[in-house]
Amino acid sequence: MISDIFKTTNLPLWAVFVLILSAGFLANLFLNRYKPGLRSIPGPFLASFTNLWRLIDVARGRHQDTLINLHRKYKSKLVRIGPNAVSVADPDAVRIIYGLKTGFSKTDFYKVQQNLSEGRPLENLFNTLRDDFHAAIRRPVANAYSLTSLLRYEPFVDTTSQFFLQRLDDLYASTGRVCDLGTWLQYYAFDVIGEMTFSKRLGFLETANDVGGIIADLEWRLTYFAWCGQMPFLDKFLVKSPIAVRLVPTNNVVRFTLGQVNERLAHPSDRQDFLGIFLKAKEEFPEVVNDRQVTSYSTTNVFAGSDTTAISLRSAIYHLLKDPPKLRKLVAEIDEVVGDRDCVQQPISFAEASKMPYLQAVIKEAMRIHPAVGLLIERYVPPAGCEIAGTWLPGGTKVGINPWVLHRNKEVYGQDADVFRPERWLEAEPERLKVMERSFLAFGSGSRTCIGRHISMLEMTKVIPQLLWAFEFELENPKATWDLRNYWFVRQTGLRVFIRRRKYGLSEQSH
Repeated sequence: MISDIFKTTNLPLWAVFVLILSAGFLANLFLNRYKPGLRSIPGPFLASFTNLWRLIDVARGRHQDTLINLHRKYKSKLVRIGPNAVSVADPDAVRIIYGLKTGFSKTDFYKVQQNLSEGRPLENLFNTLRDDFHAAIRRPVANAYSLTSLLRYEPFVDTTSQFFLQRLDDLYASTGRVCDLGTWLQYYAFDVIGEMTFSKRLGFLETANDVGGIIADLEWRLTYFAWCGQMPFLDKFLVKSPIAVRLVPTNNVVRFTLGQVNERLAHPSDRQDFLGIFLKAKEEFPEVVNDRQVTSYSTTNVFAGSDTTAISLRSAIYHLLKDPPKLRKLVAEIDEVVGDRDCVQQPISFAEASKMPYLQAVIKEAMRIHPAVGLLIERYVPPAGCEIAGTWLPGGTKVGINPWVLHRNKEVYGQDADVFRPERWLEAEPERLKVMERSFLAFGSGSRTCIGRHISMLEMTKVIPQLLWAFEFELENPKATWDLRNYWFVRQTGLRVFIRRRKYGLSEQSH
């Protein structure tokens, strides 16, 4: 047959191969476009042919806006954003996609996020695709992340917060210099998680610098995860190729964590920090927890417990400063609950802050209007297929909800869903509030809900009132908006402020 083609066309062999490959490529594009079950779902025309559309849009850094606009443009709860990928904007789909034992599994997007340690991918509670492995490694440490257990870490938060306030006072409140508060909030989040995990701050607040290049390393890796995660097969040819595995160094967070673990192993201690708990789990569950798993637990704490919390803290402070009446309302609540006392010598307790309803509404609204995660929380539809938002999707389809899309759903949160308004959480009728809570994905949902969510809430609940009690903040340019870049996490830059002491703020005795 092939020889007949040569004789008929008089084409050289290489040209025939090019024609065959081209025909196969075009046929593949055609099959992508008209895939059964997805062909009728609206979306960008190019996205139905290739994932390159998705990769390019994510690389632009505003993918959350793209998805919000697409769902509103097509007035559809389903939008096709790839040959086999569907963005979902249906509150009822949360329990279907992320519910317990529904059969939806994590996609290869998460495999890309398995950092290399000693030349091998390091699976953890977040990035493992194996549900049985997730359950096995979660069981030995789950109790350590309960809110009741975490309250014993409150003194760690207090000591770091005290040092944070003093640094802001010394460098900015006392000098009149402009403070890049967004950067300092990340320094704070890193040092708090260092206290909780290793019983010592990591040095960000002290040096006012990126210790060991951890933040820079984290930022490029998140960017890599976001881009490569749209076409996960690329990871096999890039960071996890046989050559790269030998050449690419262990990332800074893993390397730092390994150092801390090895130091503790060399000098055993009875410290009641997370590392101590992880090492105890190694003794009690040797069939599951080894030294590598201890490193995985610790790395997850540092990696996931810093950036996401910093993003939420920035959101709360920025939106309050952009809306002075809401800021004054919160400050009045803080003053009323806490009274007139030195905020450094007697820190605001978690119990006190939990009794501030407007503060709790501010924190919830800050995470609603600006969730840390800005891409789809991806899952595969089970092999038998499933109906979502009235449409039957075939097994193996990638589906997911982008928190930004659901958090801006006007049917759930009202016509002012694009506006920062904490009052919505206090005014909502019970049934409406239930729908709002079910649609709240700041910490994910279902069996893979973020295990460290209580760490984040403990930090935010304590440090936000502490900051607003100690200082007055004023945006350097009140009319300017900050810059957002969505590379898996939606990071912010431009939270630059002037800082002044308040009446109930730092006293000379605090130093």
